[in-house]
Amino acid sequence: MNNIDWRYLQQPLIIFIFSVMIATSMGVVGYQYESTQIAKYDKAVETLRTTHTLYISMVNDIDLLEQYRNLYSGYKSSGLIGKERRLSWIESLKNTNKVLKLPMVNSIADPLNSTPLFTFSPGRINSSCGSRL
Repeated sequence: MNNIDWRYLQQPLIIFIFSVMIATSMGVVGYQYESTQIAKYDKAVETLRTTHTLYISMVNDIDLLEQYRNLYSGYKSSGLIGKERRLSWIESLKNTNKVLKLPMVNSIADPLNSTPLFTFSPGRINSSCGSRL
């Protein structure tokens, strides 16, 4: 067994070791490339999920706005929402009076007069509420 002729095996051994080193380096580079691509893929999937979640919430908001718009349109057409008519009951009374010919009642709907609560005179303070301070 000691009669191995290394001169003849030297070139094939060098080629074999060199091939193993190239294969190992290709395997390491391929593994690193795969890891990088998996990280990019995971990031893209996370971005897609986030975008999908935002899209779903936007669609839900649009649906809510549509429901509220329909409710608002119904309330507006019924008169519950819209131009304010504080004294419409007076107009209704006048129209009813015209039809029924009831005795007339005069009313004035003016804003309240602004009167000061206190008047100052030298030596005395008078209250408009009627009590003396």
